[in-house]
Amino acid sequence: MVAEHQVCLSFFDEKNKHPGWFSSKTERVYWEQWFINLHVTSPKGQGKSRGSKAPANTKGSSIFISRVIFMATR
Repeated sequence: MVAEHQVCLSFFDEKNKHPGWFSSKTERVYWEQWFINLHVTSPKGQGKSRGSKAPANTKGSSIFISRVIFMATR
């Protein structure tokens, strides 16, 4: 079983904006973002059986990440 996911790792600075007397807002200024594509596979023998309708017990089990692809954007 392979599951594909994407994670975004962002680096930013927070700047305070003062639009009015009683409110303050912060703005995030991103200076780098990494989009990481994950291909996650279950170890053999750890997945659900075809006839089982109950969720698989994931406590104490491991997952293996088979591929990680980094894409840097600016």
